[in-house]
Amino acid sequence: MKATLLPLRGLVAAATLIAGVVTAAASSQAAAPDAKGMKIADLQLQINVPPTWRPFLDDDIAESLAGILTDTFKRRGYTGIVDYIEEGRRAPNPDLPLLTLNLIQWRIDRIGNAECTLNAELAVPGNAKRELGIVTQTRLTWIQERGRYGFRRFEIADALEDAATEAMRELFKRVADTGLLRGFPAPKAKK
Repeated sequence: MKATLLPLRGLVAAATLIAGVVTAAASSQAAAPDAKGMKIADLQLQINVPPTWRPFLDDDIAESLAGILTDTFKRRGYTGIVDYIEEGRRAPNPDLPLLTLNLIQWRIDRIGNAECTLNAELAVPGNAKRELGIVTQTRLTWIQERGRYGFRRFEIADALEDAATEAMRELFKRVADTGLLRGFPAPKAKK
């Protein structure tokens, strides 16, 4: 029995060694670490939210939009690291690009559609700030009966998320078209 386990132990040790070498090689090719050992971001993100009636809601909205932006950029092919800077926590690093989003509205309108409207500005060190303009998206919500467990709120949440995701897709195109940042896929040739 011991004789059959010996080759198995050797295989496990070899696989562990190979996995360690592959992991070390991959991490050395990732973003360069700073003096503290943290990975340096390629793009800083700052989101300004208009005041609401609940102070903590502002932070939740900003964090939600930051998550949607990061996810959308990654899915569209952005290879860099996005560093979300919470308002009032710390100042942006002036040596790194900064994308500032000013949320104008993210709401359900009078007829029940989800709207997401924001203004974007890109500041790259060595270049002037570039206005990316206003991005707005609207998503339809199909209001059904309230139902037994109040599922309408999930339909509204999905519509708000869809509107924000579409706005971030448009923003991705505008940032990529500037050509000022690394990590974005090469623009497709126009036909």
